[in-house]
Amino acid sequence: MGTTLEIQIVTEDKEKADSAITAAFIEIQRINDKYSTYQEDNYIFNINNSDSCIVDEETELLLRLCDSITTITKGRFDIAVGNLIKLIGFEKYAPHLPPEDSISSLLASTGWKNIDISNLPEFKKQNKVQINFGGIAKGYAVDRAAEVVHSFGFDTYMVNAGGEIQAKGKKWSIGITHPREQGELLDVAYLKDISIATSGDYEKYFKNKDKRFSHIIDPVTGLPSDKCQSVSIFINDCVFADGLATGFFVLGAEESIKIVNSLKNVECLIIDNKGKRFVSNGLGKYITE
Repeated sequence: MGTTLEIQIVTEDKEKADSAITAAFIEIQRINDKYSTYQEDNYIFNINNSDSCIVDEETELLLRLCDSITTITKGRFDIAVGNLIKLIGFEKYAPHLPPEDSISSLLASTGWKNIDISNLPEFKKQNKVQINFGGIAKGYAVDRAAEVVHSFGFDTYMVNAGGEIQAKGKKWSIGITHPREQGELLDVAYLKDISIATSGDYEKYFKNKDKRFSHIIDPVTGLPSDKCQSVSIFINDCVFADGLATGFFVLGAEESIKIVNSLKNVECLIIDNKGKRFVSNGLGKYITE
């Protein structure tokens, strides 16, 4: 998944904890092998090379979740941008800014508008669109790993996949990376029985003429989004936090903060592209400024 993974369990039974952690990492590897677009001949590869197929129960769940997140974020969260991700070169570790006409020519073959999930588990797509679960994969893997740990009887633990975190059983202190000051923290959050996910432009990006271009694609323009530096979402399920953080990063701070304040049990911390800080109404229960 292109990130570091960490699992901590609070217990005196080290042997049982080691077994739980091993099983959780096996589950994370299973998800990676199934949905990674860096691999060929896996599950997502076969979906992307078919215009119509019957998806399994797990994939149906993810597709319905993506549909909900796309609606909440006004279309800015979009898993159907695989062609653009490949064009810009993030999957080949050689990202660059393609010519405008190359991007424009791909816009018709990208976007949720080309996806039909009205008859799931039958899944249909048009115009050779390519889907990529990268916007929720880490969050989903965190949730599944947490379920595995819990199944071993543990109730105090933390699962962390590169900043996508589920924290259970006690109040865990979680550092939120500063998007511009290397090695510095933007804030410290104190989380118990809650998840956090952060999308930012400070880890996977490239520069063109001194302008920073993130790995998060705006499905409307076809270009890397530049409206925010960092978006952190606090919500029960890490997969939902992951998707919302991605979508709101593209949507921008002012519209996103209004949406978050209208939702129940969701909080956020957003740093826009000028470094201005936006916080939701109830963020104080997790962060004390």
